[in-house]
Amino acid sequence: GHPHETVRSIWNTIKLAARLNAEEPVFGVMTPYPGTEVAALAARGEAGYRLLSVDWDDYKKHVGGVLQFANLPAWSIGALQLAAYVCVFLWNLRFRDLARFAWKYRTDGLAVLAPIARGVFGGRRRPPRPESGSRRTVLAEAWAVWREWQVSELRRARSAPYRE
Repeated sequence: GHPHETVRSIWNTIKLAARLNAEEPVFGVMTPYPGTEVAALAARGEAGYRLLSVDWDDYKKHVGGVLQFANLPAWSIGALQLAAYVCVFLWNLRFRDLARFAWKYRTDGLAVLAPIARGVFGGRRRPPRPESGSRRTVLAEAWAVWREWQVSELRRARSAPYRE
């Protein structure tokens, strides 16, 4: 998810990772955390980024879902991320390690697969409906405060000049 990254450069990174054969590979997705240069670029729609969400629940480095990259559907980043993990293990004939890795990170894996399935098969995620006086209400209020701050940060980022 680096600025101006393409499918070709992503596959080159995957091939490099496969050749390096790390014991436990980790592939994160670019996440525009507030106050970072990437957040400023995404807020202005520069460097091939388009901001998809200001919902804090979507800001997860290993699952993605916040940025869309130029010429790439949002779900395809998750598919490429999944392919990266599989390629590292299969390229090096580490079938048992792949099975252990898949079992160890099965919850995260399902979180990556969900947006891929939504992208391929359609469907939309519904926001949680807080129940009055519940724990969800407290969380919903916290999300509202964060969203308000995020929107103000995005406005500030859009107005700030980009520095290289």
